[in-house]
Amino acid sequence: MMRAITDWLRAHGRFTWVVATFAGTAACIWIFNVVITPPFEAATSGYRPIDLQFPITVDLLQEQLPAYGPDSRRIYVWFQVVDFIFPALAGLFTALLWAWMVNLAGLAILDRLAGAGLLLVPFVPAVFDWLENVGFLILVFAYPPLPMGVAEISVVLREIKLIAMTVNGTLTGLIVVLALGSAGIRRLRGG
Repeated sequence: MMRAITDWLRAHGRFTWVVATFAGTAACIWIFNVVITPPFEAATSGYRPIDLQFPITVDLLQEQLPAYGPDSRRIYVWFQVVDFIFPALAGLFTALLWAWMVNLAGLAILDRLAGAGLLLVPFVPAVFDWLENVGFLILVFAYPPLPMGVAEISVVLREIKLIAMTVNGTLTGLIVVLALGSAGIRRLRGG
């Protein structure tokens, strides 16, 4: 199964797919910031959705969840619909970018790493984002009371997601530099 997914990513790791998934990812960010957040802030007396706040703490959740009424909960459901699509698109964009760069690089080490599952790493933050989303939905709709265990787990999931996103960003930079450097060297050598 992993090999089939990796092969699909390698086959579709082209500029057009990278641009298309980037556009989808950017569209989700636009929807978050322009379409959903302003009415949510109006419904909660100025609070942004908890998913868009950094850092998230249990104290912050205890402070803000009382402001979530029926209107903000309805808007929050729409936020979560987009926030379940967004991580998949962001992961797919990153995986396809990496596949494109691996294909461009022509380096045996990157080929081996891609075959070993490297191209699935961009989806790790998505998994933690989805788990975090489930936790936040439980908190928003269970309140009051605040399920402390769910709150604590959701905060930890957020931190793990942020670490995974940092790793992805670092790997993206490394893969792009290796690929472009390798392609540039081949071009200079005439091969």
